[in-house]
Amino acid sequence: MTWLELPALGLLLSLAVLAWLVFMQRGARRVEVGTLFIWRKLAARPDARRRQARMEPLLWLCAGALAFGALAAARPALAQPDGAFIVAVYMERLAADGVEPDAADVLARAREAAPEAQLRFYAATPTGHSEIDETLTLLAPGTIAEELAQFRARSSQASARLMFLCAADSNAASAGLVLPRVTARQDGVIFGLSVQGRRVFVRSSGFGAPEIKGAALRGARSSNGETLREYEATAAEIEITAHHLPPIRLKQASGVRIEAGGRWKSDAHRALLAALLANSNYRQSAPGDIGLDVGAPLRIELWRGSATDLAEASVSFDSQHPLFAQLPLSAFDWLGDGLVLAPAANERVLLSVTRDGQAAGALALLSADGKSLRFAGDPFARAPVAAAALLLDNALGVLKGERPSEAAFYAVVGGLKLPSERAAFAAPFEPEGSLDVSSSGAAALEELAPWLALAGALLALGAAWLTR
Repeated sequence: MTWLELPALGLLLSLAVLAWLVFMQRGARRVEVGTLFIWRKLAARPDARRRQARMEPLLWLCAGALAFGALAAARPALAQPDGAFIVAVYMERLAADGVEPDAADVLARAREAAPEAQLRFYAATPTGHSEIDETLTLLAPGTIAEELAQFRARSSQASARLMFLCAADSNAASAGLVLPRVTARQDGVIFGLSVQGRRVFVRSSGFGAPEIKGAALRGARSSNGETLREYEATAAEIEITAHHLPPIRLKQASGVRIEAGGRWKSDAHRALLAALLANSNYRQSAPGDIGLDVGAPLRIELWRGSATDLAEASVSFDSQHPLFAQLPLSAFDWLGDGLVLAPAANERVLLSVTRDGQAAGALALLSADGKSLRFAGDPFARAPVAAAALLLDNALGVLKGERPSEAAFYAVVGGLKLPSERAAFAAPFEPEGSLDVSSSGAAALEELAPWLALAGALLALGAAWLTR
């Protein structure tokens, strides 16, 4: 038998303290007499008997509970009859979720490295391999450093440690044997996917190209072993198939309804709207989610200002606000309409007018709830087409939280879980560290602490029952 926490046996001293308290009990001298006078005389006689300490059942139960508790705290353990050794095996995942593609190969390599040992696996998610998952201890998903820290803490009683990593790690090698996660370099593993408008961008390791349906390749560039491919959607649904991944499906996202009215009616306005509809997932519909100078849940309003003399006035703006992102302000005649807005207390001034150092009003206001963007005049009609289109793109982005030019035409069906960049670039390397099970001297142990603690708890319950 092995005591994993031998100093805890010191708790047995509490039994000595309990016994001392019992035997130090003092009581009145006891003698049976017939009269008070005789009582007084006999009480002082040396042969009068003292009351003996009584060992009550309650005392025995309390003493037993203390003894079992002390033994449980010392964590006694028995070596298993077969004398097997435990090797803790950490497996870094290649797949983001679901079945690990080469779990059987990892199991075979682990058995080869420690043929006489009992293997206990550790990973962030189940692997889908029955033999591995039977002994699998789940770790909280995190960075490789965080998962290895958990692994070292939770495998402290193992005879040795074996780690299958995507890249060499000298710090991990100090805790055991580090083997490469793969036996051949990964190629064509997708670890990044984004959609902008009708374009789909795919990042993968190496030069292997995925199989894609519903989109045409526009271009590709490689750097440092990574390849970025750009595709143009050609169908309502896109399917991407790549190394060790289930098919990735993208479908057209639901469009944003936009309605134009009011004073949004000039040729310049109609051209801007037509360009927006042709290059985004917006579609013209009444009623709309967004209104161009017309009532809607979200709206852009024109010509809401009052006439004011703006001679020698200047314009100031919040340069960090998304309305002015990449916007050439000099392309707009902000003061040409001669109109300003009087901001309400809860409205945010985005573009203001000052004259002689004094605020003269606002040219653009955003409501407190972010649903209405008001312009004093019409900055779209007289500006160059490119600048006006960018202002409209920014204005719609302020209301929706995403610019139409950046909104995705397509959305991934069922969510997207891709391998990490580290997993995508996994490659073989020379083993590091060591795994010497034969000299570890730590056989597989079966702890008895839970049973001793249970016995102590039952005795304590018995003592409580006697005092009811």
